[in-house]
Amino acid sequence: MYRSQMRYLQLRSRYVALWLLAAGTLTSCGNAYKGMTAVAAQAAPLESLQPVFHSELYRSQVDITGRHLSGLLLIKTMPDSSRRVVFSTETGFKFFDFAFDSTGTFSVIQIMDKLNKKVVISALRNDFDLLLMLRSKYPPDITAMHKGQLYRGFKLGGKTFWYVTPADGTTLDHAELGAKRKILAEAKWFPGNGTAPDSISLVHHNFHFTIDLKKLER
Repeated sequence: MYRSQMRYLQLRSRYVALWLLAAGTLTSCGNAYKGMTAVAAQAAPLESLQPVFHSELYRSQVDITGRHLSGLLLIKTMPDSSRRVVFSTETGFKFFDFAFDSTGTFSVIQIMDKLNKKVVISALRNDFDLLLMLRSKYPPDITAMHKGQLYRGFKLGGKTFWYVTPADGTTLDHAELGAKRKILAEAKWFPGNGTAPDSISLVHHNFHFTIDLKKLER
């Protein structure tokens, strides 16, 4: 009798564990944008909320697929309105040097061999496109309400760059890079808008990749 009870409890515990695992999997595979409702675009232009980067230097911590990089990130607006994003060590060795022209077209000026992979470059391109709000001067492809917040989206292939504000659109809460059903990456600026942020955080949800930036006063 004792053995049969123990066997029952073991099977029951295993069943509960499997059920919790399945429930967690189903939850993680849920639709992050379920219930989103399209609305007319009536809020103030996003460009007014775009952070302004003149020549800002940030202490940077980057974790990407098991590799940790730390150094300095320079975000600079050039005289022709293009933007340069340069990540280097404090001694000047460059991890990467990217450029976005005035239309948002991306180019790689330089990148270290270990980062010179298509998937890494694509992720970094999307990250800085999102953080610099390069699309904010254009009308959004979609405007919607979701969980009491206003989402303005710009489509790129199967992805959407979402900028999230309160319903009145007056302040920027955060940004998301989303696929059809899930959030791929989420960005946050601290503090508010109109000037270069004091700090920036970006976290990927689909693989281990984080960027943390803290502004250095010069």
